[in-house]
Amino acid sequence: MSRKSWIRVAEIILVLPATVYLAPLAAFSALGMMFAIVQDVGLGFTAEFMLIRVMASFLAAPVGMISLWIAMMMPYGPVRSQRNLRILLVIGIGVGIADVIYWLWFFSRQPSTDWGIWLVMLGGPIIVGTRYALRLALSLIKTP
Repeated sequence: MSRKSWIRVAEIILVLPATVYLAPLAAFSALGMMFAIVQDVGLGFTAEFMLIRVMASFLAAPVGMISLWIAMMMPYGPVRSQRNLRILLVIGIGVGIADVIYWLWFFSRQPSTDWGIWLVMLGGPIIVGTRYALRLALSLIKTP
């Protein structure tokens, strides 16, 4: 196998655990938050805003994972030729990375949580996502 193939395999191995375990969990948690928001309409603006904020943080993870997998698996030529797709992928990966950093910060402040497991689980998507976001962003700068 070539060096490029080994890098691709390593990227998939780094991203796969978070995709299999955390992305579905985040998506179904967002669905549950949507039901809570609909049910608690009479709580007032502040309570609704807090629920919407939590739901948005749960939705950001699947958006980032989907964007990252599209960037990883699509051939680079078609992605490079479509500027709007590159912009959407950079935004999606950026949202996912920001969400991961938020959750790592949140878990690091919890006294009873072993946040090291979260760092191990989410470190791969941060590294691979940053690589692809930078690669796509640089291609946006270089070619119109």
